[in-house]
Amino acid sequence: MAAVVAAVLWTAAIMWLSTWPRTPDLSKFGAQQRLDILKISLTATAGIGGIVALTVAYRRQRVHEAAHLLSVLSTAREEVKLFNERFGSASKQMGDERPAVRLAGVYALAGLADDWEAGRQACIDVLCAYLRMPFVPETASEGESQVRRSMMRVISEHLMMESPVPWHDVRFDFSGALLEAVSFASVHFSAGLLLFFDKCTFTGDRTTFYNASFDGAKVYIRGATFTSPDVSFEACKFKSGELVIEQTVFRAEQVRFNKAKFGECRLLASAADFADSTLVFDDGVEPRAILGLDVAVPTVAFWPTDWWSPDGAPPPGSSPTPL
Repeated sequence: MAAVVAAVLWTAAIMWLSTWPRTPDLSKFGAQQRLDILKISLTATAGIGGIVALTVAYRRQRVHEAAHLLSVLSTAREEVKLFNERFGSASKQMGDERPAVRLAGVYALAGLADDWEAGRQACIDVLCAYLRMPFVPETASEGESQVRRSMMRVISEHLMMESPVPWHDVRFDFSGALLEAVSFASVHFSAGLLLFFDKCTFTGDRTTFYNASFDGAKVYIRGATFTSPDVSFEACKFKSGELVIEQTVFRAEQVRFNKAKFGECRLLASAADFADSTLVFDDGVEPRAILGLDVAVPTVAFWPTDWWSPDGAPPPGSSPTPL
């Protein structure tokens, strides 16, 4: 309505100014001249009306954009508030005395880490902090052991290539933890991952990295102890990144690297102690070229590349030999 009024007033002004300071005497103009004056006035009016309409539309668009931005910000604040509430609730569950409630907290935190990318690292930090708490398997309840095993299983599943929501570009700090029967079988240690196993104790019947792919991640195992009787890096693919095993003691009966593929991954086993273990490699592999010269390795077994056993049993007739 305002645009129409402005246009009418503008037309009247143009018609008046065209004969100012006297009132126009239309009898002095011919029909064609009067028609030309009318055309000029209408054209000017249309132009001014268009400008006014564009101005109004622009202001309306700015108002809509501002309202949309406020709506987005409000929604984001509500989402962060909801995520924080979920984080607080799951963390509280993790501190509950009942193992069943703590187990529910594990899955609640994992689900939150899937949904909340910005807070994923915080969720992972809570899980790792729980694993770093003192733990004695011989005196711990079965419920507590179940919570910890489930926690490691959840982490491993999220590091697999086929995971619906992979946890990449994050940090796992297990330093000082006692990890029981750990399985990182078939996980994908991709670029951006950082894992610390410094001063960890690996216990249980088996510790396995079977068929894992080291593909750009940085994995540090320093000052750790492996007491599991069977430690497996069987069929691992050392593509790229770093696997640092420094000043680590292996008390396993055997540590298997058979069927492993050694690519450009930096495998550093500085001052590692395999004195109580037999290292297993494929026929034709030179262990010192892979592990380094300052590694205590008394015996090595070389297995045929076509040999496989589900429980890691050696092929018939195989016997360890001094390195």
